Amino acid sequence: MKASGSLAPVWDRPADVDALTKADMPAREITFPRVLKPILVLAVAALPLEVPRMSSQATPADAGMILFILIGGASLWRTRARLRLPLAGSYTLLLLGGLVALSQSLVPGHSAAALVIDFYLFIWFFVAMNVFSNSEGALRTAAFTWSLTAVAEALYMGAAHLRFPKHVPYFFGNAPTSDFNRTNGTFFDPNLAGFYLVVSLFILWAAPKPASRKVKVLLTIPLVYGVYATQSITALATIVAGTLVALTIAFISRRELATAIVLGLIAALLVTVSVLPDTFGQKPAEILNSLGRTRSFSGTLGRSENSFGGRAQRWLEAIHFFGGNMLIGIGPAATDDSLAFYRAPIGGELHNDYIAGFLERGVVGGVGVLAIFGVATAWAIRAATSRRVRARGWRAPALLGAMAAALLTAMTLETLHFRLLWLFFALVVGIASVRADTLPDRSSARVAG
Repeated sequence: MKASGSLAPVWDRPADVDALTKADMPAREITFPRVLKPILVLAVAALPLEVPRMSSQATPADAGMILFILIGGASLWRTRARLRLPLAGSYTLLLLGGLVALSQSLVPGHSAAALVIDFYLFIWFFVAMNVFSNSEGALRTAAFTWSLTAVAEALYMGAAHLRFPKHVPYFFGNAPTSDFNRTNGTFFDPNLAGFYLVVSLFILWAAPKPASRKVKVLLTIPLVYGVYATQSITALATIVAGTLVALTIAFISRRELATAIVLGLIAALLVTVSVLPDTFGQKPAEILNSLGRTRSFSGTLGRSENSFGGRAQRWLEAIHFFGGNMLIGIGPAATDDSLAFYRAPIGGELHNDYIAGFLERGVVGGVGVLAIFGVATAWAIRAATSRRVRARGWRAPALLGAMAAALLTAMTLETLHFRLLWLFFALVVGIASVRADTLPDRSSARVAG
């Protein structure tokens, strides 16, 4: 006889469950229709297909996302599931600041489109997060699918990187590598591809499946090589920073130290390979001068000064032109066009969520950006320190590693319009809140059986 507290994936059960199950539903996962599972797999697996194809910035990934929003939202309504609204307050500030700044935008149509995309991504987060919060089966499916999809993407990127510059295929009209052999795979930008792989690496180590650490190490190899292939300075730095955060939290909790140590060794190996010179028989001073200028990583650490220097100049230029408008803002996604209108010598997008939040959406929107990342981090801390989460097989300290990566990447990219970031937020909240007040731990379920 099955234990009454069984954690079987009830979202795969038929809708006509017995009366006893229906009566006992508050103590179980919500029963979702079977069709939702393949739609969730499709939506998660399509995340790397983030290549804008229309003026509205729609991507092939949106097909699965929209389908999941419709079916998932309808399922939540039909089952009368308990709905949560995390990040709603901070998101309201973001939206309100954008609406006020819209009145000052030099490109109101472009800014209005950015607000529509913001709202769409929050709906994606809201539906996914509530499905995850009410079904641990959906949560595990999403994490497992994300991990395998990321490994497949990394293998594709590695193959494209090794075949460059000959026989490089095109995907949705985009080459998977740039002229400098910076690999972006199915993404439109190598930095975005690097961010996706870094977050995926930590999700792989946080997820209950695969359970074997040996398998996780094996799957980590293509992910790390994929990050290397992007030649992204930010991705390299966030692997190290995220691992240090995961190591610290795991040491404090004294539960997942082995996972963090393995991640630490991977990060240390990656940094060592990146900074060692081509020859090792030099004097210490000469080795120090050549750090980051090896042939292998000349595209990343070797160009760090120019890369960060160029971004810093762009930020200072934008502040110089629009700092006086910070109270209201110049309009969402309006920086590039506004700088061009004033014939700024550098121009371009800000590539910084925090600065863009205040300059484009004013003080209210800027505070909203900070609040979004702050509240999401608080949920990640809650998940990483929860005993119930550990009892279900999650290695949650790795989630804080991914959150650290997101916080740092927001300083060099505008990540809040990335579809993968909002799904990651949904996973974090779902892991931290998946009916923890009612679902028994696996140990108690075995005892009951």
